[in-house]
Amino acid sequence: MIITRKTTYALRALKHLAETGGELTLTSRISEQEGIPQRFLEAILRELSRHGVLSVKRGRGGGYSLRQAPRDLTIARIIDIVDGHASQFACLDPIHPTRCAECPGPGACAAQVVLNKMGNASQRVLESLTLADLIVPQLEASNQ
Repeated sequence: MIITRKTTYALRALKHLAETGGELTLTSRISEQEGIPQRFLEAILRELSRHGVLSVKRGRGGGYSLRQAPRDLTIARIIDIVDGHASQFACLDPIHPTRCAECPGPGACAAQVVLNKMGNASQRVLESLTLADLIVPQLEASNQ
């Protein structure tokens, strides 16, 4: 998977929300504290809300909060929601595979075997990591 700026912003915003302990938080506050352009952030948060990751309350006293515990939200799921499922390597993309000029064809390229194993390993790691993993290291560091 490719980690885009959009995914990085989503992870930072979700980490921010996780650290509030369920408190409703305004987009403007997240934007300011995390250095994320507000319009871009609003689009990301709307997408996460549509997929059931966030709760939103409109109007005075409103804002966003996590709908599920940080330990239940995998990094792989966040990436899939924000950027869709994409392969790290163009020739292995399940939706739009793009062969390089030298490619003899699917299954005939030795590099594809290695790239596929790398992609599968990356996917397993992202599925094993959760939003809670982004918070715990920082908490541990502050306790030392």
